[in-house]
Amino acid sequence: FKNAPVVYNGVNYLKKENIEGFEQFTGINEKADIEKNYELIKKLHPNIKNIYTIIDETTTGKIVKEEATKIIKKLSGDGINYEIIDNVTYDELKYKIQNLPKNSAILLSIFFRSKDNKFFEFYEISQMISKISDLPFYGLWDFNFGNGIIGGYLTSGFFQGKESALMGQKILQGENVRNIPVRFKSPNNYMFDYNKM
Repeated sequence: FKNAPVVYNGVNYLKKENIEGFEQFTGINEKADIEKNYELIKKLHPNIKNIYTIIDETTTGKIVKEEATKIIKKLSGDGINYEIIDNVTYDELKYKIQNLPKNSAILLSIFFRSKDNKFFEFYEISQMISKISDLPFYGLWDFNFGNGIIGGYLTSGFFQGKESALMGQKILQGENVRNIPVRFKSPNNYMFDYNKM
């Protein structure tokens, strides 16, 4: 398939240099927008004093943590205490969640693997947090939607799939893949769970 055009999606935090030399490639960058979620939480909960971001130690988790750390540094001085909860076992995470101060909110990024190398399905951690905490609870990815989060500005496989399918359709209709620019801005959307609200 050396000469076949390729449309991709689901590539996390893609940079321009990652696709240099791939002239037959175009697609969608998958990037969770942590800052928009922090701003959303502050707007909807003006009395919040602490925002706790949960991140695992997977490759994607490390990228998300690096991004979150930069954003937290940028937002320092806004009167909010931002903390990252990472490198924990399931039981340690559960204990921390149960003991967070009342004027706090939780932002779940991803938690697929714990410190002691136990793996979790996409819904297990969000459902656990939802059961043990009544703090405002948001997410970054739509696979947690319907599994305990209120919502958020969510990264969505559905919307990435839709956008990449439209790109593929253009190619099938005769457009050269080189004329279809890579979308570095992820097609994220605000989504809210009415029952959780």
